[in-house]
Amino acid sequence: MHHKKNDSMKKTIISEATKVTKPNNHVICVDCSGSMYDALPKLRTELKNKISSLIKDGDKLSIIYFSGRNEADFVFDNYEIKNASQLSNVKAGIDRWLTPMGATAFAKPLSLALTRVDGDYMNNLIFMTDGYNNDCPLKEVFSELEKIAKSFESTFFIEYGNYADSKTISKMAEESGGAVLNATDFQDLTTQIYTALEALVTPKIEVDGVSGDYVIGDSNWQLIRYKVENGKALVDGSTENVYYGDVDGDSEQEALALIYMNFNLGRFVETEKILYQYGDVELIELYSKAYGKQKMASFRDAVLDMYFGRRSKFVKGKVEGYQVDENAYDVMDMLNDLSSNPNNKVFLYHPEFNYNRIGLARIKTKALGEEVKEKLLTAETVEDAKDILSGVAAPKFVPNDENGAAPLNSISFNTERANVNMSVQLNGKVINIGANQWNISEYDTYITRLYNIFKDGILNLDKMPVSLDGEILKKFKGFGIIEKELEPINGTPVYLLNFSELPIINRSKVKALDSKEFVEAALQLEEQKAAQKVYKFFNQQMNPPSLTSDEKLNEFLASIGITKNGFNQPSTSAPSTDVYYAPTLQCKFAGLSSLPAINDAVKKRQEGKKLNLADRMILKHYDSCTSLLATTADDAQVIASVTKSAVQTKRNLEVKVANNVMSLILSRGWFKDLEGFEDNKVEINSPEFGVIDAKLDFKETPVKI
Repeated sequence: MHHKKNDSMKKTIISEATKVTKPNNHVICVDCSGSMYDALPKLRTELKNKISSLIKDGDKLSIIYFSGRNEADFVFDNYEIKNASQLSNVKAGIDRWLTPMGATAFAKPLSLALTRVDGDYMNNLIFMTDGYNNDCPLKEVFSELEKIAKSFESTFFIEYGNYADSKTISKMAEESGGAVLNATDFQDLTTQIYTALEALVTPKIEVDGVSGDYVIGDSNWQLIRYKVENGKALVDGSTENVYYGDVDGDSEQEALALIYMNFNLGRFVETEKILYQYGDVELIELYSKAYGKQKMASFRDAVLDMYFGRRSKFVKGKVEGYQVDENAYDVMDMLNDLSSNPNNKVFLYHPEFNYNRIGLARIKTKALGEEVKEKLLTAETVEDAKDILSGVAAPKFVPNDENGAAPLNSISFNTERANVNMSVQLNGKVINIGANQWNISEYDTYITRLYNIFKDGILNLDKMPVSLDGEILKKFKGFGIIEKELEPINGTPVYLLNFSELPIINRSKVKALDSKEFVEAALQLEEQKAAQKVYKFFNQQMNPPSLTSDEKLNEFLASIGITKNGFNQPSTSAPSTDVYYAPTLQCKFAGLSSLPAINDAVKKRQEGKKLNLADRMILKHYDSCTSLLATTADDAQVIASVTKSAVQTKRNLEVKVANNVMSLILSRGWFKDLEGFEDNKVEINSPEFGVIDAKLDFKETPVKI
């Protein structure tokens, strides 16, 4: 937006368009890609139960399903409430076509929607997706949107879930003069569909005499961004006010409209200027936490609700230029504190532990004992085999602690993506072991479970029932993240930890991003990875892992999922057909694409070949380790202890690098000493390895759903 001091900021529109009495023609495009596997069954039920009440008398409705490039068609079209027979056919179409399949392509459903535009109706397009356009060129999508803008009186884009492509959806809405509705869960999704169906649909009107590239208008309880061409903008006929021009935001409504627009555009300098002048303390505090998609949505929704009077303004006061604590305790600090002491435990089977698993579904398979295999050889028909298998009880893990108490010292921080995982180990035994020559019916072991606390910046878990070390408990109470004390377990006090209100990262971490410091930390981490690899190499030789001394027994136990790494029931991943794109930051060093095998590096040196950075790192710690073994008479306990220490040192460096990666990805920014994403080459001088060239590669990486 161009900002001119003499521009008028606001126009009030008085339109005859709102008096139009034509019926409505609704066209809904429903994403049926693979990532919708969880929502579509519920959506089918919802539509079948309420299809008759979704549209008013005289209106009509069409639903289009879409997934991959050429996978889109009508579930039904031009539906009107007429008779039970038609309703039955509609329900059958919903069951048949609204099922998860394939990838995601936006162009074809938009093209089909255009074929149902009817000049005798007010045409309303509702486009719902939970993902990325990953199976057709974006230029095809925007080519269709140009036509949508001229053909539909109103357009709504429903962004479902936390992994949709917000940036592209926002551009799609802008191109067509539409509104973006956000739906976090299924209840939100149905609410937003009904909101779009109940909107006041009126002919678009032209507003002239406006300046800049965009205006923002209020229509149907939404703030919508419209393009300006030759000083004119085509806006919804139900729009009351449009805002443009000067960024000062002299009135409260103007300020809120501009805060909303600039924030959505990623213009954070302009957002902060108006926000701090506006002075709503509650809103400023929300903004200070607005790193990551969920926190950004919370801030945006708060601004929208204040604009339309659904939320009170200045509930915490009005202070122009109010500043928040830039060093506030954040989620990353909390997770590091939790994982620093093995006395801090989480109760995985407690009713207050609510975790929504994400990622590919796992399909468990049964392992057959020798007795069952013998019986199957006697089966003469498929039915006989089914009868034999129906009585097979699969091996099952039973934890020693029914509450699932597990230490929190295995929280891992990703150094390339905005991911934080909690890996927990539960001790117990496997029961239902089939007949075998060792007469083993159960076996003591453990299971390891991985929980995504963050997945690409999305906070997937914000409450945990925990027992805490005394100092940490005192600290957490001070920061107000102990929601309540729960019933003790085995005499141990248990608390419900609620960190939903903490910022994911604080502002000081974002402002402190320095490329050289980051690259130096990343180099230290790579060297420590080399150290860990070397020490583990020697440790496995001197302390070989083995489940039992009986190799035949080891093979049998492995066949049912029990190994030195605990119990992992045989399973296979459900096929993945869809992807989303995750922001990734990689620090790439010249001569260090990957660490070589230990013996390969040693052989390379012996043959006098040129050594790259990766070789030199491995050999440095190889020499150190062999010297240690020589002075300790090959003491296996010493190497085990040193290996454990190397693993911990590597973890500490991962936390440091991960804080930087999380800060950069969630803040939508770049390093303070670099000009922009294209300015990504950094040179450092290492005392041990000399001048090293590094490249900071920030990109979006496809992730299977």
